[in-house]
Amino acid sequence: MGLYLKILELCESDYMEDYEVKVPFQSLQALGCHVDAVCPAKKKTDERFPTAIHDVLRVTKLTVKKQATLLLYDDLVIPGGRAPEYLALNKHVLNMGKEFMNSEKPVTSTSHRQQTHILTFLVPSQP
Repeated sequence: MGLYLKILELCESDYMEDYEVKVPFQSLQALGCHVDAVCPAKKKTDERFPTAIHDVLRVTKLTVKKQATLLLYDDLVIPGGRAPEYLALNKHVLNMGKEFMNSEKPVTSTSHRQQTHILTFLVPSQP
């Protein structure tokens, strides 16, 4: 038995780095956390998006949810990858980050995702 926390992992729509997405996702699951991945850019619920694996030329697919009720989650995980600016400039993502921070819940990031944290405080909330 591990910690039972509900974690929301935020993903970009296509070709995020496989390790940047799956390592936090699977590591948190191994600790006993319930982890959902959400992708604000996807149009359909349970739509898949490809991830890029650069050490072996292949692609895997991860199924994500389109939306999530933020109040149900204990932590927001923002994985790194090859294009951090996409999430960092998405107004919906910035508002999600602000909502987590304003409710004093942790926001965790890897790699270049610190850009999202910085922009969360610099860009005003958008409806």
